[in-house]
Amino acid sequence: MKYVISATVLFLSLCLLPLNQCTAQELKIHVINVSFGDATFIEFPDGTTWLIDQGINGDYINDYIDNLGYSSFDYVIATHFDRDHYGGIDEVLSAGSPPLSYNTAAYEHVGPKVTGDDSYTAVWDGETTSPMRSSPSAGQTWNFGGVTVECVCIGDTNNEWNELLDGTKVYPDYDENSFSIGFRISWGGFDYLTCGDLTDDVEDVLDGKISSNNFDVLHVNHHGSSSSTSLSWCETLQPENAVISVGSSNSYGHPTQATIDHLNGVGSSWGGVDWIYVTEQGSGGGGSASNLSYLTDDIVITYNYGTNQYNISGGSKNDTYSADEGSGGPTQTPTQTPTGPTPTPTATATVNPGDIVVNQVGPFSTSSGGVGEYVELYNNSSSPVNLDGWQLNVYSGDYTFTAADEIPAKGFYLITDTSPCGGVTPDVYTDIGITDNGANSYAQILDSGSSVVDTIGWADSSLFEGTKLGTLGWGKAWKRTTDGADTQNNLSDFSEVVCNPRNSLTGPSPTPTVTPTHTQTPTQTPTPYVLPVQVFFDDFPSTTIDTGKWTENFTAESNDTGIAEPSGSYSLNLDGHTTGGDEIRTQVLDLSGYAEATLGYYWERTGDGNSTEGGEDLWADYWNGSDWVNLYQYGGYGPDMTTYDYEFANLPAGALHSAFRLRFRSVGTIHSFQSFDDWLVDDVEIRAAAATATPTPTATPTITPTPTTTATPTITATPTITATPTITPTPTPWDFPRRVNFQPAAAGTPTGYAPDNGSLYGTRGDYGWQ
Repeated sequence: MKYVISATVLFLSLCLLPLNQCTAQELKIHVINVSFGDATFIEFPDGTTWLIDQGINGDYINDYIDNLGYSSFDYVIATHFDRDHYGGIDEVLSAGSPPLSYNTAAYEHVGPKVTGDDSYTAVWDGETTSPMRSSPSAGQTWNFGGVTVECVCIGDTNNEWNELLDGTKVYPDYDENSFSIGFRISWGGFDYLTCGDLTDDVEDVLDGKISSNNFDVLHVNHHGSSSSTSLSWCETLQPENAVISVGSSNSYGHPTQATIDHLNGVGSSWGGVDWIYVTEQGSGGGGSASNLSYLTDDIVITYNYGTNQYNISGGSKNDTYSADEGSGGPTQTPTQTPTGPTPTPTATATVNPGDIVVNQVGPFSTSSGGVGEYVELYNNSSSPVNLDGWQLNVYSGDYTFTAADEIPAKGFYLITDTSPCGGVTPDVYTDIGITDNGANSYAQILDSGSSVVDTIGWADSSLFEGTKLGTLGWGKAWKRTTDGADTQNNLSDFSEVVCNPRNSLTGPSPTPTVTPTHTQTPTQTPTPYVLPVQVFFDDFPSTTIDTGKWTENFTAESNDTGIAEPSGSYSLNLDGHTTGGDEIRTQVLDLSGYAEATLGYYWERTGDGNSTEGGEDLWADYWNGSDWVNLYQYGGYGPDMTTYDYEFANLPAGALHSAFRLRFRSVGTIHSFQSFDDWLVDDVEIRAAAATATPTPTATPTITPTPTTTATPTITATPTITATPTITPTPTPWDFPRRVNFQPAAAGTPTGYAPDNGSLYGTRGDYGWQ
């Protein structure tokens, strides 16, 4: 839709909230005016932040982000390795005052810089840590508070192609610009496209694959160079407005007149953009048009989901537009918020009591041993529920949900004051306050009619269901023993656990069918059984990591640091290093031919007198074909362990594919005494069974051809074959135990049957078995 009016006072009041209080209704894109190059800072409505490119000098970028109220951000991206797009990374992350940091990922294209490009990539390599540095895949999507981000193209200099979102591979001129990464950002009716310095030989193939989006704002490629932004690109995408990043020191004449003409549809039946916003006019001049403004300022684009309008401001410009209806980008998951300005609240009308519950509460801030203050909700129903008008009632900083807040069926929803929270990006990032162990220790959810839906209370709280919980251990969280299970008695429903927040992208919780394993009789539980095929096993028999089994090892090692190791003298040691945690990944394992698979391993936390601190966690993850999915997370606080714990998991269906990988990683271990903070892993085994894993006694029909042996009807008694003879031999020095659930220490004397011999376990450290 065409140009509307200058911004209203109301809209400005929403855009100019103090510091980093971007509301859940807003997406903010800051095109920062760097002296040369490109840098874009994005604030998503859930509090997640991205920094795409960093110009040549990052001092101004650092100050800009700091002035917004951020001391760090989540994702940092180099669209390609030209210095004017990533050269400022050292000032942003190290030399800034104060220096910033990133928390989640550093993205780059596949392969090294193109031969002949400057050698400044060593600075990028030095400032971004290897375990967090990776390349997104073409077509990969992210969801932040309802906003969908999709990688529409990514270069691969090893193979000399740029891969597009549908898998198409374009072989462009061998130029670093041609291998740029591109992202489409969509929410409601708003669509934004940014592709670094992408050249027209890639543009002219990509445009037809993303033309269904009525792009509201196009971030013009390569500063408006004549090698990008072809007429075909503009005609196909037909953006409503364009922004161009050009620094005052740019001497190349960007944006060129040819590019300006293409954006205005000169020589085409397309009518062109409404306006072209340019950060600054370079020393080499630049093109001109009646609808072009050189702002000598940063450009801020703010989209408001509730009004379906976006504002572009900078210099003398402050313009508001209506976003195109009916776009909204790729549909990522059924949990995505409605793609339009008027969400349908029909889901709330069918919510039954007990459908939405407070599932987990972590009241401790990062300075108090926790991962941040958070509340995790769970949806017991088989349909997504829109929470518009609902309220989270905590001690301070209550949160009122909006139409953008939708909790998936059988899924989680995370509200927190810290991003990321325990390594998880929250669905809502807001300033909530929860009392640790005081008179106001509670978390309550109310529906849009202000009726109480669920309450959890502990310590001295006056709000709770049934019997309130006791005092919570330092840095811990309250969590329902079974996700979603609600007897309306806090004391029986919740357990004290290590913080493990989950968001709407975690996926549905599996149905809790495991509890019957509390009964000891081993003959009663035919599943899980010891699966017949050993796909992977490593007991780390020496100090050398087996490269035939493991790859992408980031400083992990095998040594004898462990106490009472389950086998041999050595185990895998992830002890961190001065720039971050360790990580190790298995080689690719093909699980596509199996109907089920299990994972088992031993683990131990010990620090040789210097225990791992809070936040220095151990993660066990698997690759689902497009992303890493967490299986287990162990908190890095508490006393040293003197024995190994055993972990056993039935791998989910998403793991049964041809490119399965397992990884162990420690995070946050950053100090000079890294060798004293140790996570130990041993006897890692993956077993599997094919689709015909439960054999039928097909051998019995061979008995019928021998009628003379009538005296042997006892042969029919040999359905003892159904005991699956493959289970009998022990494939390793230790048999695979079944998963068991244990009560926490806080609930009384901890009991629980051991996997094989029925002996009782006691408490572990300052908390019980779970």
